[in-house]
Amino acid sequence: MPLPLLLLGAAAIAAVGASALAMAMSDDDDADRGGETASSFREAEEKERRREAAEQKRRRRATIRKDAKDALTELARRHEALGRSSIPQLTQAILDEALWDWRNGTKAGIRKARDLLMPVNPVIGGGRSVQELRALNEQLDVLHGLNSAISEHAAGGESGQAVPKLDMRIRRSVGHIVTASGAGDSCRSIVDAVDRYLGRAALDIHAPSRVVACGLLCAGKSSLLNALSGRQAPEYFVSGGGRTTRDCKTLRAKFAGYDCLLIDTPGLDAAGTDAGVDDARAVAEVGSADHLLFVHALALGELQAAEVDFLGALASDQSADGELPCLTVVLTHADSYQEDAERLTAAILSKVETTTGQTANAYQTSATDHAKGVLEDKRGLIEFSGIPALRRHIGEILSARKTIVEGRKKRQAMLAERVSVAVEAYAADRRCRRDLLVSERREDERRFTQAFEEILDRIEKRLEVS
Repeated sequence: MPLPLLLLGAAAIAAVGASALAMAMSDDDDADRGGETASSFREAEEKERRREAAEQKRRRRATIRKDAKDALTELARRHEALGRSSIPQLTQAILDEALWDWRNGTKAGIRKARDLLMPVNPVIGGGRSVQELRALNEQLDVLHGLNSAISEHAAGGESGQAVPKLDMRIRRSVGHIVTASGAGDSCRSIVDAVDRYLGRAALDIHAPSRVVACGLLCAGKSSLLNALSGRQAPEYFVSGGGRTTRDCKTLRAKFAGYDCLLIDTPGLDAAGTDAGVDDARAVAEVGSADHLLFVHALALGELQAAEVDFLGALASDQSADGELPCLTVVLTHADSYQEDAERLTAAILSKVETTTGQTANAYQTSATDHAKGVLEDKRGLIEFSGIPALRRHIGEILSARKTIVEGRKKRQAMLAERVSVAVEAYAADRRCRRDLLVSERREDERRFTQAFEEILDRIEKRLEVS
C-alpha cells in the first residue's frame, strides 16, 4: 500500500483512539463529580441532623432548667420562713454550670448544687422565724442583765450606797422588755415588781422610821395624826367630813426621843372616779411602812368588808420573814361610842389576827377629847383620850431601831427576790417559745431538705436521658 495511505490510516486510528480516550476520561470526571455531590449531600444531612438533635437537646435542657426553677421557686415560697428566697436565683446559675459539666461527661454541677443549697444549720438564714429567734435571744440577754442589775442594786442598797446608774439601767431593761412584748400582760409582773422594788429602794435604809396611818374614808386618820404630833391647832393634816386627804402627806415627829415620819394616806374604798387612785396611793405608801396604824372608826361596829379585803391583800403581800410590818389597830371616835366597846375591840382584834396571821395591839382613842384636854389643860382628859398611851406604844416600837433596820433590809431583799422570780418566770416562757420555734424550724428544714432532694433527683434523672 502506498505510504501516504498508510500514514493517513494511522492518523485516523490515532484520532479515533484519542477520541475514545477523551470520552473515557470525561466519563471518569463525571463519575467523580457525582460521587463528591452525593458525599456532600450526606454530610449536609448529617450536619442538619446533629443541629436538630442539639437544638432538641437545648430545648429539653431549657425546659428542665425552667421546670427546676419553677419548682425551686415554689419550694422557696412555701418555706419563706426559712429565709430561702434566694434559692431560685442561685440554683439557676448552678444548673447552668451543671448542664455545662454534663456536656463534658461529669456530674459536678449537681453535686455542687447539693453542697451549696442543702441546709446545714437550722437557724441559718433569714425569714420571720429567725427574726423572732433573734428577738427572743435578745430578750433573754436583757432579762439576764436585769437580774444582775437587781442583785448589784440590792447589794449597794444594803451598804447604804446610792446607785442611780443602776436605777437607769434597770428602767432601760424593763422598757426594752415591755417594747419587745408589745406592752402586753405577759411581762406585767416584772413591771410591777420592779416598780415596787425601786420605790422601796429609793428609801434610805437608815432614814427615820415611817409610821403610816391607813383606813377607810372618814375613819379619823388625819385627826389622829394631828393629835399624836401635837399639831391640832392649827391642823397640819387637814381633817373634816368627806374626802379631805387626796395625796399622802408626811410630817417629821418624835416619840420617846426617837425620830420618825408620820404619814397620812387617802381613805380606802372611796366612792367616785378617784377611788382607785386613792387606794393605789394608800397601798403604795403602806408598802413602805415600818409601823402601820390601821385606823377604824369604832362607831362602824366590826370591820367592814373593804377593811377585811385590804388586810387580806396586805397579808398575802407579806415580807420575807413571813410577817407584816408592825401593826397596831387604832379605834377612833371612842368618845362617841362607848357602848359595847370592849366586845367590839375583841371581835376586831380576832378578825385582824384571823385575816393577817398577826397578833396586834388595839388602842381606843378620841382626838376630840385630846384636843379639849389640851385646850382646858385637863391632864386626866388627855390621858383618857388614849393618845398618850398610843404615843408611848409607838415610842417603844421606835426604840427597837436595829429591828426596824433589819426589817427594811429583809423587805428590800424580798422585793428584789420577787423581781428575780418574775424575771425567771418570763425568761422560762421566752425559752419555751424559743425551743418551740427551733423545733418547728428544724421540722421545716427537714421537709425542705426532702423536697429539695426530690427536685434535684428529678433534674438529675431528666438530664441523664436528655
